[in-house]
Amino acid sequence: MSFVNFDLAYAMPFASCRLSLQYQDKLILHMATPLAFYISIQIAQFIAVRCRKSKKSKLKLLAQSNVGGTIVLQLGMLLYPSLMTRVFSAFRCFPVQQGKEAVKYFLEGDFSIECFASNSLHVSLIVPLAVVAIVIYTVGFPSFVIYELWRHRSSLYDHNHPQFLLTNLRKFNMFP
Repeated sequence: MSFVNFDLAYAMPFASCRLSLQYQDKLILHMATPLAFYISIQIAQFIAVRCRKSKKSKLKLLAQSNVGGTIVLQLGMLLYPSLMTRVFSAFRCFPVQQGKEAVKYFLEGDFSIECFASNSLHVSLIVPLAVVAIVIYTVGFPSFVIYELWRHRSSLYDHNHPQFLLTNLRKFNMFP
């Protein structure tokens, strides 16, 4: 399943030993990746649209400003499976019984972290981060996609709508 998930750790297998991060750091890094992509795409879009010296038509400006949104949506779709895998792995705990002691649960992603123990890293940091990520990404991103589809519903199937024409011109690289 790892070939479906767009994960930077799989893109750099040689760095896995050199870039050894703790579980909570991996979770934070994974949660920050979409935000970093979004900010860098918005900066690049701003530079591309505003800093060009030639005069542009309104249609060309609109096409260039819509490219950033398209890239954000496509990257979001690529990052979504690996992000959700990482977020929900924060709740995967494995039971371990040591001798006649009671069963203890350890985080499956990092057996050095005990689950459900009071004052543990799992309860104090990992679970709250995972809950925030669930709210932001699991609910937020699909809601954003639905909102964008609803916002552009008039131009999705109307062949005479200017936005439909703009989408088709961008699709066939009519704009440099």
